[in-house]
Amino acid sequence: MATVADDLVARYPAAQIDDALEVAVARDCSNTAGWLVRAISHDWHLRDEAARLRAARERSAQRQADAAAATAAQLHRDDRLTGWAAAIDAALPDDGLAEVVAQVVRPVEGVDRLSAPVAYTQILAWGIHAATTRAAFGVDVALQRALRAADAVTTTAWPDDIPTPPTPTDLGDPAAAAAALRDRVARAIANHDPPQA
Repeated sequence: MATVADDLVARYPAAQIDDALEVAVARDCSNTAGWLVRAISHDWHLRDEAARLRAARERSAQRQADAAAATAAQLHRDDRLTGWAAAIDAALPDDGLAEVVAQVVRPVEGVDRLSAPVAYTQILAWGIHAATTRAAFGVDVALQRALRAADAVTTTAWPDDIPTPPTPTDLGDPAAAAAALRDRVARAIANHDPPQA
């Protein structure tokens, strides 16, 4: 077969061979080698089909690359949010968290009740905003100043581009600290908004 392949390469244009190979990969031929010899030697005009197959393969590769990039970006964003949650958890003692719940957290629209998951995202967004707009201070001081300022209730929406969180060495495991903040927020909500009778 090597001599047949050498003969085809010597006698026919590389583009014609490439087109046949492209199409052969997509077809389920029982005898691929024989099909290739006939397609190339009889000039089966496979250029358009090969171009469509190449374009489809490129689109698929681009979709995969886009999906991988989106996944990486989401993981990067999640890592940053986890870091911020850890920093905010470390900066807010329980009484400070209760004060944040009282000043920052807003009821779910239409339900008029507080929700722990919604409150967590509101507190996280507020904390990121407060700490980044008062970046000259540590997170704990920045949050205290934000609560005392006239703009205590600022944004409760995450920024499109999550800034890099502070990385103090004493935070421990950021994921565990973020989970702890979620639990603490749920307890603070329960204490702030007791069940109605």
